[in-house]
Amino acid sequence: MLTYIHELIDKSQGSISISDFMNAVLYHEKYGYYTSRLPLGKDGDFTTAPEISQLFGEVIAVWIMHTWEKLGKPSKFSLVELGPGKGTLIHDIIRVTKKYSSFFNSILIHLVEISPTLRKIQKEKLKGLDVNWHKNIDGLPEQPTIFLANEFFDALPIDQFVYRDEGWYENMVTKQDDGSLLVSCQCVTMESRKKESWIPVSATCMTGSFDGAVVEICSTGVEILKKLEKKIHNNKGAALIIDYGYVYPAYKSTLQSIKQHKYANFLENVGNSDITALVNFQALKDSLKHVDCEILTQREFLYLFGIKERTQALMKSASDEQKNRIFSEFLRLTENMGTLFKAMLLIV
Repeated sequence: MLTYIHELIDKSQGSISISDFMNAVLYHEKYGYYTSRLPLGKDGDFTTAPEISQLFGEVIAVWIMHTWEKLGKPSKFSLVELGPGKGTLIHDIIRVTKKYSSFFNSILIHLVEISPTLRKIQKEKLKGLDVNWHKNIDGLPEQPTIFLANEFFDALPIDQFVYRDEGWYENMVTKQDDGSLLVSCQCVTMESRKKESWIPVSATCMTGSFDGAVVEICSTGVEILKKLEKKIHNNKGAALIIDYGYVYPAYKSTLQSIKQHKYANFLENVGNSDITALVNFQALKDSLKHVDCEILTQREFLYLFGIKERTQALMKSASDEQKNRIFSEFLRLTENMGTLFKAMLLIV
């Protein structure tokens, strides 16, 4: 993978954007981090909420049924998950909802997954169920659709721009003589990119006191959200996007790399460690034109749809050891992850 990155840098006159770097390292068909290995779980590099506790999937199942009712109980609708990991979330949703026959018989499940490794695990976990797999959202049927995306948008490529000496510079990836990678700041002109596509309005009026401020732009995230919005607007539907991120930017780099559950340098272990950035939820919201949007913290969302009551119900018939585990998982979802993670709800 490092050789491939070197080739990309050489072809691009000595530097590539951070988004080009992330795109290659994470999504290359053969060598990409997400396409060539199992990133999730105890033996992987990170763990997501559905793997932490069944509570997470159960609460989302309640939200889906509630949303289905708000949409007028369509006789057929697509339930689409973007980046379904090991299939745990969709598995928990099916387990909870299959007892409600009129709802369950209306579901058509679609999973958007690019990783052959994860697809294999998902197929094993969801064996015997009617599930459709896709590489992207373009081929989904035109019918009412509810989208789920848990820790999907944080892994999309970003670009970084730095304000310095009354001008904008872009962080680029270059290589040193010994072959190691380095981030270097290069001047960009406003004309070299469409201004509105990379600098938010709030950041165009910066003064000297903002020297060193970093603005991160996730164009891919905005493009995907607009596609979701179009499908929701045209066919009726909703979306739930849960991820770690912010509404008010701190104007600093949020790029991070995780290897074996520990933070690492994103320019090292290229192709062998996860790279993510905090999601700019305000930028995503600002790109929407046709649907209603609400942003809550993960804690607010989970409480709103009954996590406290479900936790109490599970603990009633549990042993002391199980009670401790359930309560610990509840706290992890609502406190440890509770405010850093946001829930973005879209509905037509």
